[in-house]
Amino acid sequence: MQHNHGLIIDFIQKENYVFGDGKLGAESVLVPEANWSGWLPDKEIQNLNGIEPYACVSFTILNCVEILERQEFGVSGNWSDRFLATISDTKEKKGNSPQDVAETLRKKGVVEEKEWPFDITINTFEKFYTDIPENLKTLALAFKAQYDFGHSYVPSNYDSLMEALKYSPVAFSVYAWVQDSDGLYYRPAGFTDGHFTTCYGYVRNRYWLIFDSYATGDSVFKKVRWDSLPMQAKRFTLHKQIVDNTAWGRFKTLLRKILGL
Repeated sequence: MQHNHGLIIDFIQKENYVFGDGKLGAESVLVPEANWSGWLPDKEIQNLNGIEPYACVSFTILNCVEILERQEFGVSGNWSDRFLATISDTKEKKGNSPQDVAETLRKKGVVEEKEWPFDITINTFEKFYTDIPENLKTLALAFKAQYDFGHSYVPSNYDSLMEALKYSPVAFSVYAWVQDSDGLYYRPAGFTDGHFTTCYGYVRNRYWLIFDSYATGDSVFKKVRWDSLPMQAKRFTLHKQIVDNTAWGRFKTLLRKILGL
């Protein structure tokens, strides 16, 4: 049975960035061992309260951003998955493409989780996709001022995926969820990936390490079989444009006052 948790697979265009093409500029390896387990964010469950917002692409991209923040800058940010899913028109499409969501984040920014939370009070699909006030959309632009965010596709082969994981966690498509006799998840023959999730490392020739937006029991950690390569993958860059954190904090406080938040 085919499951859809919100991934719409992109058709890659010639103008799109692809890992290794140099279009994101000169970069340095961040994690030579290609394992980001030391910087994983707090778990946030996509189907909280039993609703399905089809927002796995937003959850995954922001998980990757939060991991990069922790590793590069020592900052434990928590950005609003619900906000990004809404402004990227996930509701209308009952899902979204990695390119569209990443471009929305790059162009429109995002607010912190506390500004537009997903909590126990958001218990219907319509509440999840409540219209966002204009002042919050303005506040989201502060993300753009703070960070230069970039993204590129990763070719779905072992060498490219392993190399990309030295530069960032990798957003990784999967078929959710079927296990083999060893307890590893895989995509059955003839099926299409319908979920986007975060790959934070691997054990070569055995499995890919996954940090998911769905919990199995109480755990969001999963292992995808080594030969179950993603149908689509992306990696990200995050460059800080604001150096003085104290001044930046004062500015954001002032901006919230101006916007009436």
